[in-house]
Amino acid sequence: MITRIGFNLPALAYFHIITHALFKALLFVCAGAFINEHIHAQDLRWMGNISLQAPIATSCISLANMALCGFPFMAGFYSKDIIIESAIFIINNSSIVYISLISLGFTSFYSIRFIIVVLWAPNLSCAFISIKEHLPIIVPIISLSTLSIAAGRAITWLIPLSNINSLPIIIKEMPIFIVSVGVLFAYTYTTFISQNLALIIKTPLTHFASCMIWFLVPLSSQFIINQPLKWAHNYIKLVDQGWIELLCAQGINKSININRNIYILLTPKLPTIYLLSSIILMTSLIALRALTF
Repeated sequence: MITRIGFNLPALAYFHIITHALFKALLFVCAGAFINEHIHAQDLRWMGNISLQAPIATSCISLANMALCGFPFMAGFYSKDIIIESAIFIINNSSIVYISLISLGFTSFYSIRFIIVVLWAPNLSCAFISIKEHLPIIVPIISLSTLSIAAGRAITWLIPLSNINSLPIIIKEMPIFIVSVGVLFAYTYTTFISQNLALIIKTPLTHFASCMIWFLVPLSSQFIINQPLKWAHNYIKLVDQGWIELLCAQGINKSININRNIYILLTPKLPTIYLLSSIILMTSLIALRALTF
């Protein structure tokens, strides 16, 4: 969508927003259902073999991933293919075209890797986890699946696009070729390469790096926000939850509790004293109310 706006074609960006919303909503609903069934775990190493336990959700999330990859004749294909073709057709920096094609390949890679690991691989979850499909989830994902298949073609029928690019057949087939390469690499990586990398990942440094997203947070944002977070933490301790609390609500409450305890200790334990205190208190409240009016 940002690429489309960068090419000064907001109509196609809006077209992709509509199709993207449909299959991405389907993907989120199915993924949320899987996370909920796995006791809110989001680690792929806890999942596997969901296709036998939740066939409807598995089919729907596979459709969502296919639309996300730009698989031909899915909703995402009509918007993504036009965006890639426009990137090739319009005169601009070639690096934008390469980045768009590489991003398409990465999308296919992680989508197919998700399907292989979560849906087809052996079940690695705990024995007490039992996945069930519930009707409140089945109805919306089937509806979104239908739209993820037909919405792209329906929109192009209702609103014909005027910027259909005339490109050589080899270039027009380039997005499909990139998607196929991403699918092939995902399958090869998941089934062969990752097994050999398991021994490397078990070393302390690489294991810690993989758990820390390869130190992305410390390298990208943590060193920038570290000092402001320390300032905010000290402000909360010293000011907001410090002397302000003592001078305001917390200090008043503490003072009332101390004086109340002193009064209870010093007051004689006689019924007449409690009755007299109640009368004085009620008289004071009535007088205060009368003065306010």
